Amino acid sequence: SPKFCYMLDFMKESGTVDSFMKIVIPRPIQDKPYPLLRNFILFVVPFVLIGGIGLTLSLKSRVGANMEIFHAEHDQQSVYNIASELRKKHPEGWSKLFSGKSSKLEDEIVHEMETRGIHCLSIQSIQGKPLFNRSILDSCKLPEMKLFEDVLQTGLPQLYEDVVHQGYWSTFTVFYDTDSNKRFLFAVSRPSRRFENTVSQISTNDAVWFGVLLILSTFIAYGLIHRAQRSLNVSFASMVNAREQLQRFLSKAARANVSEGQSSAIKHQAVVLFADLRNFSGYAETHSVEETADLIDRFVTAVTDAVESHGGDVDKLLGDGMLAWFTGEGATDNAMQAAIHCIENCSDLPRRPGIGLFEGEVIAATLGKGDRMDFTILGRAVNLASRLCSKSAEDEITASKSMRFGDFHQLDGIATDTVSLKNHSQTIEIKKYSLKNEINPLA
Repeated sequence: SPKFCYMLDFMKESGTVDSFMKIVIPRPIQDKPYPLLRNFILFVVPFVLIGGIGLTLSLKSRVGANMEIFHAEHDQQSVYNIASELRKKHPEGWSKLFSGKSSKLEDEIVHEMETRGIHCLSIQSIQGKPLFNRSILDSCKLPEMKLFEDVLQTGLPQLYEDVVHQGYWSTFTVFYDTDSNKRFLFAVSRPSRRFENTVSQISTNDAVWFGVLLILSTFIAYGLIHRAQRSLNVSFASMVNAREQLQRFLSKAARANVSEGQSSAIKHQAVVLFADLRNFSGYAETHSVEETADLIDRFVTAVTDAVESHGGDVDKLLGDGMLAWFTGEGATDNAMQAAIHCIENCSDLPRRPGIGLFEGEVIAATLGKGDRMDFTILGRAVNLASRLCSKSAEDEITASKSMRFGDFHQLDGIATDTVSLKNHSQTIEIKKYSLKNEINPLA
């Protein structure tokens, strides 16, 4: 398909053989696409929500604290303004007041309190002597001297709740009188409900906006990651499809060799099976390209199924021929059973195979370097299996006489011989087999 061809071209142009094999060879990590969306929902979203709630509460707390500081600084400025104005307008009354004498200035102070929304005002000397203590609506008790300790140490205004009257905020501050070169203690109190409502409304509004932005950002991130996951799934599916198709071009041994990172040649005791269509060239000369290709396709399907169903591995497909090998316990009988099924599966083909079997040592090796490599079996056993195949007629199996097979009722031993094979100095005893007539009517 065009997608598959594009994938092959892409891997050829942009990757090395290692990259190619990482796609071809199945690995556990590649069984599924990375669960980006699932991990985002399971791990990122909870942390974002928990962190967002924590930040929202922290933000609300900080807004409240900042509003309290602002309120204290505002009351401190109010004290400075009252003191400065009265000292300028009534210097004599100011001196009497701060000397502890009665003064008509008290009425002016009450007026300023009403104008500025101050309900309670207390003025004391630095030694704690009360100089002025008045309330507008409610009676306010004289603040204790210990409440001024932090103010005297830091010089910064301090805010307290419910210390002079229930439901009041009180700002404690120090005023320095430049005329008398003395410090005086002021306590300014107002009803707290209005300020608390204001602080609560401001902090709640800020927290709500922050929460809305956080949720909106999370949804946007979810949408982007969901889209990325879909794209990842599609890409992974295309890659898996390409990998599955590419695997079909490799033998099982080749896949295992690359998967295990094996680069050195390995010796095996194996039974080699070589199958080849008889007189294929004559058939190709007298038939169309389509008919020839159809014959090869049916032959490859038949012999591959026979080999793999009996535990063998197809090493090479050679046009009208096939090279396969069997290892492990029962390899000899498995190879013969596969050879029988090859003949049975090809019984309805216009050309049928001859088969050679030889047992011996083979070398499984990776050949070549760079962008083109191959994995195959080598050795005398491979060469001899090919030579024995050439001695077989259609529907015949030629094997080394030394090979010991089980009882196959489908077979007839039709001939034994001692032959000299091309490029081999020693002769070899062979035995030919064919399927019995009731199993193979065409024989």
